[in-house]
Amino acid sequence: MKIVVNHLTRMQQGFMCVAGIDLQTGRHVRPVLNSQMRTKFLACHGGPFEMGTIVDLGWTKSVGRPPAIEDVLFHRSEVQPVGDMPPDEFWRLLDQTAQPKLVAIFGSGLKPRGRGSYGVEQNQGDTSLGCYRLPNRARLFIQHRGGDRRGRIRIEFQFGEYPFDLGVTDVRLYAVDHVTPQEDLVQQANQRLQTDDEVILSVGLSRPFQSNEGREPIHWLQVNNLHFAAHPGWRLA
Repeated sequence: MKIVVNHLTRMQQGFMCVAGIDLQTGRHVRPVLNSQMRTKFLACHGGPFEMGTIVDLGWTKSVGRPPAIEDVLFHRSEVQPVGDMPPDEFWRLLDQTAQPKLVAIFGSGLKPRGRGSYGVEQNQGDTSLGCYRLPNRARLFIQHRGGDRRGRIRIEFQFGEYPFDLGVTDVRLYAVDHVTPQEDLVQQANQRLQTDDEVILSVGLSRPFQSNEGREPIHWLQVNNLHFAAHPGWRLA
């Protein structure tokens, strides 16, 4: 199975998540291991995964469960990069895949879960990955809460009457530790969001977790990556 990487996501320190579009079926695929994937799989650390890279996963086995039906198990010894998709071709693929409404990606199970937050009930839904065409201007910023010195990257935008305030896990916006937001890169991306007319977001649902004690775990909507038509070849390395 060959995919082109279009989701490259930071997790807890030292770990990452990757997903791409299957070149044969046009569907999203999330390669997974029996344990969490470490950041050594990033190309900048000598691994196979980089934005826009075509990767041959070798042997795969579908292990997806709702909503993460895209999960496929692979052998780390078989995966290898086979080339880079040209930036213009990469953008065309994103453009063909992108949807104008989030409900078209995640279905009617995606519900507001507080101001600006959205999610799907645990183990519900039939997809957890997609590409979303940003409807208007957005704001990218670093949010600091409590004693969090590093802060977290978030994006705000409006769709009709619905406000969105979502976490951003784009690994390219973080420092070499893949945890600390790079303020200069966040500012540059925010400027592009104010000026570029064509922006596509790689979006996904998180693994289920509780926002507050006593509440049911939710698969939360997040922005995995930002893609700009004027600069589709933006890479971590």
